[in-house]
Amino acid sequence: MQDITRKLWIDAPIETVWSYLADPVKLGRWLMRVDGPLKAGERFRFVYDATKIQCGDGEVACHVREMTPPRRFVFNWTFTEIAGVDTLVAIDLASVNGGTDLTLTHSGWGAVAEAVRAEQVESHSDGWAEHLAIMEELITGKSVVGWEDRMLAALKAG
Repeated sequence: MQDITRKLWIDAPIETVWSYLADPVKLGRWLMRVDGPLKAGERFRFVYDATKIQCGDGEVACHVREMTPPRRFVFNWTFTEIAGVDTLVAIDLASVNGGTDLTLTHSGWGAVAEAVRAEQVESHSDGWAEHLAIMEELITGKSVVGWEDRMLAALKAG
């Protein structure tokens, strides 16, 4: 099964972009709220209000595999819809042309049950595109609204 790969260039220094990975509050704004330490070897969870945002069960269990400031953040990613299978998310940063190249690779899909694999890969691919776009908007000041607030506003609007 092919990995999900998303790339973008962000008009900000690598240290600024890194802070949106390493700072739990900033990470929680563009992805999901963080519960637990963001340190190599530690476990944490991404959490959101599943009663309002009808997507999954409100939790993604993670285990930090590598945290190399300001270049690389790698963690396992698992949740109910993939039956507890650990997939792997690697986010790599590089300073390029006065900004930062970000490459996200989400691998390990071959271990996910075939019945849900294609749907989950597509859903995650789209989700990563959305979340990374929000990250870029927050970093560059194009928006101040994070993911969960956007989702809740969209649901409220109908």
